[in-house]
Amino acid sequence: MKIIIGTANFLKIYGLKKKIIREKKIENIFDFANKNKILNYDCSAEYNNLNKISKYFKKKDKIFFKIKIKKNNYKEISNKIKRIKKKIYCLMIHNIETNSLLKIKKDFSLLNNLAKENSINKIGISIYDLKDLNIIKKNNLLFDYIQIPVNLFNQTFNEKNTKVMRQNGTKFIARSVFFQGLIFDENWKKLRSIKLKNKIFQIDKIVKKLKSTRLEMCIDFIKKLRWIDMFIIGVDSEDHLNNILKAFKKQNKNKLTYKFFI
Repeated sequence: MKIIIGTANFLKIYGLKKKIIREKKIENIFDFANKNKILNYDCSAEYNNLNKISKYFKKKDKIFFKIKIKKNNYKEISNKIKRIKKKIYCLMIHNIETNSLLKIKKDFSLLNNLAKENSINKIGISIYDLKDLNIIKKNNLLFDYIQIPVNLFNQTFNEKNTKVMRQNGTKFIARSVFFQGLIFDENWKKLRSIKLKNKIFQIDKIVKKLKSTRLEMCIDFIKKLRWIDMFIIGVDSEDHLNNILKAFKKQNKNKLTYKFFI
């Protein structure tokens, strides 16, 4: 399983915790990632930060570049891709329009055209709901990669309902592994959701018993999902990335099965 570094909070406010990562920290993150052979980055035309951070990418780095295909924006998107196409490994639709089967078919066709025009070999899509996956299956849309939300609190997608796509060659990328950083928030008792507070309380009881951490528990959970090929992490510093790597490399011998679905 490989790590992809998310760039949504690089130079812009993003996520539930509204964090923004400044340029010096970004440079340190890239340098540390390169030393540890992390080569994959999740980027989007919607983040409006790629021009400023592209100078940090190394030759071997691979960008998973997400785009929103809107009415009459094909040329605009094509121009953005041309400016960075040497770095793009996989071109992805940012999100599926579930209210229109016709649109997803059209978007899939346009995505293929954009990829071919720019000599990009891999295509993908980012989805949020199981019904999105069912639309893709029903229409036999063969994506190389599909991004899905997977974490301790969201186990909607699983080995069974992704099996057909994986047999056809699609690889799955987990995102929201750390619940947009909320899992680490020490102010979780102030959360409005009673269900979520109860789940975090359960996690803390297990973590204390195992003499572990929430971070290690999240990583252990995702590592046990053998059907996942890659997972995206958001980081706010070099130290943060280092802690995640340590947890990822740690050999965890517990036999927990995680049942925290919300």
